[in-house]
Amino acid sequence: MFTNLIRLKIILLLVVLFNSSLVQAADPSESFTEYVHQGNPYPPVLFQSNIEGDTFTEKLKAYGAFKSVDKDAMGSPIGIIVMKGLRMKADATSFSSLMLSAGTLGLIPVVSNKSFKVQYGVFVQGDLLSTFDYEMTSTDVENMWSGPRTSEMKPAEELFLENSLSLFLNDLAKDRKAQELFREYYTYFDR
Repeated sequence: MFTNLIRLKIILLLVVLFNSSLVQAADPSESFTEYVHQGNPYPPVLFQSNIEGDTFTEKLKAYGAFKSVDKDAMGSPIGIIVMKGLRMKADATSFSSLMLSAGTLGLIPVVSNKSFKVQYGVFVQGDLLSTFDYEMTSTDVENMWSGPRTSEMKPAEELFLENSLSLFLNDLAKDRKAQELFREYYTYFDR
């Protein structure tokens, strides 16, 4: 009786793990509005980021929201810092999945929940003016013996990062403090 109950629990767990129709994934483009800049461009900014390559910076420039976006403009009074990060959530799912996988010597994959976060910070003379945070959670299913995941971003994370840029610019256009700062900047400097 006891062993049948354990077998039934293992079978149900395997059905849940391997049946993709039971798992609902969040659509990263859900509630996404593409940014279109209206009016005069925002002042030039110093841009710093931990995102590798220049493609992200080029996409920011392509929106035409800022007069210039420069990584080397150290004298600029306004700066934007973009930080991305991936963090494993320490929850019961990860622990129980790891124990089950270890108990079956790796036959059952390890399920882990991860949080991918992008934070935009707008700074003025080194002081933080506004922050904008965007977060995506995902569930990964990996083999215990395949080793750790590389630092490369998954396609869903790349899409979320790209979409977060438009979300940031939409939120920046609605941010009262930032808009007042941009108007004040142009009272002292030419457009």
